[in-house]
Amino acid sequence: MKDRNEPAFPGMTFEADVSGALCGVRSLAPGMTLRDWYAGQALIGQLMCSDTADKSEQGIASWSYKYADAMLAEREATP
Repeated sequence: MKDRNEPAFPGMTFEADVSGALCGVRSLAPGMTLRDWYAGQALIGQLMCSDTADKSEQGIASWSYKYADAMLAEREATP
């Protein structure tokens, strides 16, 4: 089973000495979650629709995460 809330854009932070030379990886930076990324993409699509003006911010945010959850569920169902 895939992790429903895995990092979408993981990265690393690096440690440097006083001269600025890299001397190793300090930590992993997980970035935003895949769920947040999907919700943000759904939000952009929803805000591009002309009927968005009639909806509350909370309603649009809730809708975006429902679509993100549907995307993650479909991703888990697909081999």
